[in-house]
Amino acid sequence: MRAPGRPTGSGAPTTGPGRRGGEPDPPSVRDGLQCLERLLAILPLPGDARYYGERWLTLRAANSQLYQPQLERYEAVSLRLVEEGGRVGSSTTTDLSEPGLTALVQEARTLARWAPRSRVPFSFPKDPSSPLPPLPFSPAVLTDGTRPTEALRRAIHTVSNVLPGARVSGAFHQGYQVLAVANSSGLRRGYRRGVAQASLLCEDLSRDPPASGWAERAGWDPGAVDWDGLGQEALASTPRAAAGSVPPGSYRVLLAPSAVRELLGSLFLSSLGAHAVEEGWSFLCEPARIPEIPSLLEMKEDPLSPAGLPEPMDAEGTARRRRVLLRDGVFSGPCHDLASAARTSARSTGNALPPEMPGGPIPTHLSLRPGKADRQGLLTTLGRGVLVTRFWYVRTVHPGRTEITGMTRDGTYWVENGSIAYPVRNLRFTQSVLATLAQVEAVGKESRAVADERGLTCLRVSPLVSGDFHFTSGTSY
Repeated sequence: MRAPGRPTGSGAPTTGPGRRGGEPDPPSVRDGLQCLERLLAILPLPGDARYYGERWLTLRAANSQLYQPQLERYEAVSLRLVEEGGRVGSSTTTDLSEPGLTALVQEARTLARWAPRSRVPFSFPKDPSSPLPPLPFSPAVLTDGTRPTEALRRAIHTVSNVLPGARVSGAFHQGYQVLAVANSSGLRRGYRRGVAQASLLCEDLSRDPPASGWAERAGWDPGAVDWDGLGQEALASTPRAAAGSVPPGSYRVLLAPSAVRELLGSLFLSSLGAHAVEEGWSFLCEPARIPEIPSLLEMKEDPLSPAGLPEPMDAEGTARRRRVLLRDGVFSGPCHDLASAARTSARSTGNALPPEMPGGPIPTHLSLRPGKADRQGLLTTLGRGVLVTRFWYVRTVHPGRTEITGMTRDGTYWVENGSIAYPVRNLRFTQSVLATLAQVEAVGKESRAVADERGLTCLRVSPLVSGDFHFTSGTSY
């Protein structure tokens, strides 16, 4: 989990002995806890702190050429302290020297003095006796820098062989992250993990308008993820025939995993958090208005699953755990961090984000239970409607009604009699997430991890068939 407001490029110099070739050793949990001990030794008030140590390899492709290979080293510390009256101040720094940590404390104290008094003060937990569960880890995130380069080149070659003149673009992120947390009550915890994420866009410029296709992958072990399937999948979703038009209206839809990820994105995840409930706009505030959700849909938070990007604790050091979010049509209570739990006489659910990040706590490892339908079974269930590869430029319309707007992208097709009939030009939509979930008729057996570039959120999703999806207008492309 990275600190907010991070700079691009290299961060503060790393500590520790150098590896062969002058490259510093990667940060360790021990390094992070030692840094936090230095900070807590000068902390005059109750508080907690986070150490972030990261290494990233980023490769990009544009115009079917690799460019901008980048190695990034980053270290930062985030501090939160509590002044008298429950006034909370927080700040971050990449200067891990003694003067830098001293300045961090002074800045956090200054901000706390100007902060409003907390209605209900919260306390920082002591170090629990139980250790964090070990995470699966692959050294390939540090040692294997050739695999992503070869995979992207093969993807470009695969596309070019089938569609000469096509333009391929995309990005590959492979990283190593350390998070250590310590507080004034004695808690000392940390973990390391690996993250690999890639996306690929294929554009056939020979068509008017150009046709495009999309593919993405994510996993903790870059050696176990099917990067070679990127090019084949992007090709498969790229239309090969002239695109037709579909008039605005409500249609049945088959949503591919990338589209489901956007559907269950920031608005839906935030709605499941305590802040949204406290502010009164979450749909959880009015359970009587939640439409009936079919029992074939089950969601949980599964932060320890090796099928995603596992994390054993949150940004406050609370152990993460598997938690049901939706079962038999009933949503569970909201996710909590320490502050929201104190205000509502609840317990933290292990969903704290760094204190500088707005919107938390939220579920960051949502998992949708796979169904039994294969692709043809999903198409048969759809019968007649629109197949959507992914959504793009999704924005919130009405948070309480979970209404979002956006457009289809990179492979939109009309389906007739359970078969793909022809590609269609992209469609704009305005739709309620809850209404879409309430009309789900089938869930695919494919289950895929999709994540943001640095793995802050990872969703394990399956394709869905739903009815009455409201498309408001068409496009010229």
